[in-house]
Amino acid sequence: MKSKRAWSRVLVLAGVTLSWSAPWAWSAQDEAGPTPEQIATAKAATDDKEDKKDKDKPDFPPFDEVTKGFKKIPSADPSTESTFLTLWFKEKEDKLLVEVPKAMIGKDFLMATSIAGGSFYTGLQWSTNMVQWERMGKKLLLVVPDTRFEPSKGSTVAEVVRRSYTSQILSSVAIVTESPAGNPVVDFGELFKSDISQLGRVFGLQIKKDLCKWGKFKAFPKNVELPVETAISGMTPDGTATRILLHYSLSELPDTDYKPRAADERVGYFMTVTKDWGKKYDEDTLFNRHINRWHLQKVDSSLKLSPVKEPIIWYIEKTVPIRWRRYVKAGILEWNRAFEKCGFLDAVQVRQQTETEFANLDPEDVRYNFFRWIVTGRPFAAGPSRAHPRTGQILDADIIFDDSFVRVLTQQFDLWSPAAIVGTYDPLLEEFFDANPKWRPPSYRERLLPISFESTFERPSAKFDAQLAEHMFRRGQFSCDYAVGMARELNYAAAVFSSEGRDELSEKFLGELIKEVVMHEVGHCLGLRHNFKGSAWLEMDVVLSDEDSPTRATTGSVMDYNPAIFKHKGADTQPQFITRTVGPYDYWAIEYGYRNVEAPHTDEAEMLKSITDRVAESGLAYGTDEDCFFFSPDPHINRYDYGDDPVEYVQYRLEQAGRLLEDIPEWGVEDGESYSRLRRAFDVVLGTYGYVGRFAARFVGGVHVNRDYKGDPDGRPPFEVVDVEIQRAALKLVCDEIFSDKNYQFDPELINKLGAGRFWHWDSDQFNLFTDYPLHDRVRAIQWWSLFTMLNPFTLNRIYNAELQVDSDEEAMTITELFETLTDRIWSELEGPCKGSYSARKPFVSSFRRGLQRTYLQILIELAVNRSDEMGVPADVRSVVFLTLQELSDEIGDMLKSGGKKLDPFSRAHLTEAKIRVDKALDAGFLTS
Repeated sequence: MKSKRAWSRVLVLAGVTLSWSAPWAWSAQDEAGPTPEQIATAKAATDDKEDKKDKDKPDFPPFDEVTKGFKKIPSADPSTESTFLTLWFKEKEDKLLVEVPKAMIGKDFLMATSIAGGSFYTGLQWSTNMVQWERMGKKLLLVVPDTRFEPSKGSTVAEVVRRSYTSQILSSVAIVTESPAGNPVVDFGELFKSDISQLGRVFGLQIKKDLCKWGKFKAFPKNVELPVETAISGMTPDGTATRILLHYSLSELPDTDYKPRAADERVGYFMTVTKDWGKKYDEDTLFNRHINRWHLQKVDSSLKLSPVKEPIIWYIEKTVPIRWRRYVKAGILEWNRAFEKCGFLDAVQVRQQTETEFANLDPEDVRYNFFRWIVTGRPFAAGPSRAHPRTGQILDADIIFDDSFVRVLTQQFDLWSPAAIVGTYDPLLEEFFDANPKWRPPSYRERLLPISFESTFERPSAKFDAQLAEHMFRRGQFSCDYAVGMARELNYAAAVFSSEGRDELSEKFLGELIKEVVMHEVGHCLGLRHNFKGSAWLEMDVVLSDEDSPTRATTGSVMDYNPAIFKHKGADTQPQFITRTVGPYDYWAIEYGYRNVEAPHTDEAEMLKSITDRVAESGLAYGTDEDCFFFSPDPHINRYDYGDDPVEYVQYRLEQAGRLLEDIPEWGVEDGESYSRLRRAFDVVLGTYGYVGRFAARFVGGVHVNRDYKGDPDGRPPFEVVDVEIQRAALKLVCDEIFSDKNYQFDPELINKLGAGRFWHWDSDQFNLFTDYPLHDRVRAIQWWSLFTMLNPFTLNRIYNAELQVDSDEEAMTITELFETLTDRIWSELEGPCKGSYSARKPFVSSFRRGLQRTYLQILIELAVNRSDEMGVPADVRSVVFLTLQELSDEIGDMLKSGGKKLDPFSRAHLTEAKIRVDKALDAGFLTS
């Protein structure tokens, strides 16, 4: 028989304690012990007591206890004590507690992230999200609503849309206590000393949370500014942690009467796009596309020209050098010319920050637009903006401008890579090279040393630039590399000025370029996208005219990448180097985006149609980033070209480069200077042949692309094949200037003076790993890019298809004409009998021509030995390539027979090898047919 003590132990072990005075307690004679019903009753009584205890116990530690030792952060606005969020800080523990009002739960607000310091991208607006707080038990979730889809209120699918497209949980944080008002209090370090910005994820870096610390935060009535000195590893080769100052702005979204404006593909604006499943089934599209723009309204709508209620104000940061401030100010205010045409007076305004005026304004504060001067060691400028994710209303815009832009001779920059030739990172071109490695441009250095220690001397940001560009591209965005390309223009300008005996670049020249780049970046801040067709407006003789006026535009748009223009050496005048004001397209685009509806128009749709009806007018042509890939068809859409006939611009620039090279030893380096200065100047001028030659090559197989709609006055069709005579002229120019060896005949004395920079240290701007100068490699790269532009599969397909786009009774560029012309010009040495006496020192075929012929054969063989469906070219094109190779084999064979021993060893070896390669390629090609 079990005793009472034994049963007590059993029940205690079961988690139940019995009171012996309980009415149902059994006696010593109750050998069977308590019944199941008795045990259940006892447990229920105990649970009731525990529940009562839990109800009496608070959910969180007391507010006063948790915030003990913390200092409440007062409002940074002296006019009020209220703040968007209430902050408490304990300096000793670097801990920031934040009270989130219950009224904010589920309400939209803005979280903007900027890179404020410690990085190559200092000053860059990194990301902008519309976010909400969501409470889940004892946690707060920071969620990003899916703003891509309209809620479709009133539609039968509204509930389905709500269920289908849910919020993204950005992060979560534990509630540590509640304020006396019942508001949750959280530790913001758990949120922001992390990779909530996703900077680490994009660049493959790691956030060291325990090494992060708070900067100087501020609380305002409608926003809080939270800088975090973030410790990131992976930015340096040794893996040590680097501090980057990330600035987070949490702010209230404005509640205004702003009305979104529909986007139009004829006018280039950044857009806010949503999909609306509630639309009728016969609608053209499910998407609602609205332009991003500021909310500008007249003070007095009855006036033709009225001040605006809320002008767009930029503060020029006090860090901007005094010497350049007037050009910065002028570039910002230049846009008022376009706004005045829309009826707005002083819509754009400028304030100068000094040590006393506006001194306390924070550039990262989302309430203020700043123009900032940064120092990263790379020519860089950017003008991003932040827009309301639901409406497209621009709320904040900052411009950053790097000091290196005006430090011409201290810059090491690339002249020979695909990005340098194309003008920017081109993801489609890189994808093509990855898929077709045999097409990748040749470089003996990369072939011999794919990974060399020269990478030690690359710009610290070099490996991150491509990642950033790709990240933006996959998000449907493009980076602005205008200032980077302008570095090449500045170095070319230095060459021009040095050849004319000027010791340094003139302030007039630098001031004009600064103003133009500022105009460009402000245009982005106003919502405008790039317009790479803007420069194809005026004839070159108009651009180069002596007219000198501050209101004279020499390009259709400052949203193009416009190069500087220099008169030839010895010219009497140089009135202006680049456009000084916004162009006709810029006026038109601002009118579309900002003009208020007023007489004679009665509604917005009617007014906008009256604006877009002008699409075919001269100077209003538009083509943007996605129209400017390497394989894109329109030869007028380029970066850094000029004039309505880019072939004329190419001829002008090449003629100027040739003149510069004639006497470069005299002006390229002075007594007491390193010969590496001469090498740099030579590279800059010779590199001109590479990137401008491609402008001409693009006309071969080119198709003009228009954005006109059916019914537009003087409307043009979407496609217009480039006139065949223009294509022929472009092809002739490339053959005469790029493929001929006449432009590469340099005095040996010059080549022997192209000394290498020998300062070997971190981030050196005067170091070359290879001390010798690779002239053959340089020339081969120049010629390869023009060949590749005309012979890549995309161009060949266009030429093949273009025959169907031209009336049968009109002439057209054909595949056969292209290959016949190229073969005749590139292999012109085969045209007649071998006459004269040749030697290894004076060969029949020069070394530059031999390199060109090998490159041409390499491309032909690549087209021949791969099946048409694999190479992506029509079978007819491949047939023409076969015929071209067969005829080349015959002609080379005839030359070897007739020339015999008259040929020098180099030429004979070259031709012999070429014939063998061609014959074997033809055999291999038939096997793969």
